Amino acid sequence: MITKSSILTTFFRNEIKRRQIDLDAAINPDGNEEKIKANDLINDFYIRWNSTFIMLARLWAGQQIVNDIIYSPQSHIGLTIKQIEKIRSLQINQFEWQLIESLSNVLAPFYFATKCLSGRQYPTLSLSYWTINNLYFHLTKEKPNCPLENGLKNLLLDKFDFYFKTNVTHEQRCAKLIAAYLDPFTLSDLSIEEINEAELMLMRLTKDISNSKKSTTSISSESVQSQSASSSSSSINLSKPSKLSTVNRF
Repeated sequence: MITKSSILTTFFRNEIKRRQIDLDAAINPDGNEEKIKANDLINDFYIRWNSTFIMLARLWAGQQIVNDIIYSPQSHIGLTIKQIEKIRSLQINQFEWQLIESLSNVLAPFYFATKCLSGRQYPTLSLSYWTINNLYFHLTKEKPNCPLENGLKNLLLDKFDFYFKTNVTHEQRCAKLIAAYLDPFTLSDLSIEEINEAELMLMRLTKDISNSKKSTTSISSESVQSQSASSSSSSINLSKPSKLSTVNRF
């Protein structure tokens, strides 16, 4: 309704600016802290859960403004009687606001995951394996005293499994796991089983490549086993590098 009416759009933007000044003055009296910013409402792209988070988060942030428009629409801003009646019929009750807040909380990690995988100055294939594992952990971990959020997580988990487990080929999973193994940042978060699996894959790939080449020397099975023993997961002791700010928030 707001996006379809220029009058409501102008009113909403003006209210954001007016309340933003008050918010900055209250929270940042000395002007030292970073300003809290609010933006216009947007529509999401339904297959991109990060855009749904932005839409809901902005709606939740502007809850008071939306309630003012819905519960007490004012004709002096240019609304007609018909528009006022239409707006009053769109009242959002307390449960619906709670649903918006809960879904926003559930989708927040998907927003940060998208930012993590949108980088240009670092490899993202290895990070994708780490990101998917963390999203899966987020959706399977229940939050105490939050039945609504937990229910939403279960619903999203079905779709998540479909896209990231059922529809993922063995080759795709192997590529991400090997990339995560070769990246020092993601290696430290792999389990012992994942490390052993990645090492076994690498040994098989090495053997296949060596057998396909016409060379005077070949890698014997004993040397392959020796490489396996020397690269055992128990000998891995890496210090974790500092993470990106977006990764920290995710």
